[in-house]
Amino acid sequence: MLLIENAKRKGLIVVNTGTTTIKLTLGDTAPTQMAYHVPLKACSVADDGSGSAYFDASWVGVVRAISDGAGGTCVVTEILTGSPDWNRAGAWGVE
Repeated sequence: MLLIENAKRKGLIVVNTGTTTIKLTLGDTAPTQMAYHVPLKACSVADDGSGSAYFDASWVGVVRAISDGAGGTCVVTEILTGSPDWNRAGAWGVE
């Protein structure tokens, strides 16, 4: 599991930094080599910046991943709302 469900999430970024393909699923279903939602292309050499990236600005559910080989790596960024009380995110300065 890369990310748990988070209603405060405004976006997510997953970047493949390794030399194996990373496959993502969105939701509770675990990915397999044949069943997944998003494949992320491997880097030519680890951390060379040529791996695929996945961006999402609306998904707040679980994100899971599987590598097609041993030692797969990726970087995950979760972007959250700016307000500590996300229900008031549109009412800045109002108490």
